[in-house]
Amino acid sequence: MVVNYLELETSKSLKRMEKMKDNFLQFRVPDTHSLQRLNRNIIALKSPCDYIALYKGKMHMIECKSSRNKTSYSWRYIRPHQLTYLQATEDAGGRGWFLLNRRHNRHITCVALTPQTVQKLMDVEKSTKWVELFKLGIPIDRIQGGMWDLNPLFRTR
Repeated sequence: MVVNYLELETSKSLKRMEKMKDNFLQFRVPDTHSLQRLNRNIIALKSPCDYIALYKGKMHMIECKSSRNKTSYSWRYIRPHQLTYLQATEDAGGRGWFLLNRRHNRHITCVALTPQTVQKLMDVEKSTKWVELFKLGIPIDRIQGGMWDLNPLFRTR
C-alpha cells in the first residue's frame, strides 16, 4: 500500500483546526481504492475530492496531490471529475482547492490553487514549474507536528 503523506498531514491539520475554531467541521471522503480494499466487489462512485470542510456556513472541497518532481508539476494527475467537482463548488458559492505538494529529498513544500487557475494552466501546458505555481497560488506553511497551516484557505474572499 502506498502512503499518501499529504493526505495524512492534511487530515491532522484539519482535525487541529476543528478543535481550535468554532463553526468548523471537516470530513475525509472515502475514495474508491479505500472501499475496494474492504471488498473487491464493491463498485464505488468517483470521489469528488479528498476532504470536505464547512466553515462559517461555507463549503470547502480539498483535493490533495503530491509529486516528487524537483522542477515542475505534471497536470496528468488531475482527473477531469476532480476539476469538475471543485469548479462546481466554486460556482455554487463554496471554495475548491487543489493542494499540490512537492517532496524532493527533505525539501517539502505545498501550494493551494483554485480550480480556475488549474484549468487555465492545463489548457496551455502539460506541466508547470513549481516556481510559477507558488506565484499563482497560496503558499502553505509547514507547521510543527507534520502539519500544514491551512488557515489561508478559510479566509473569506
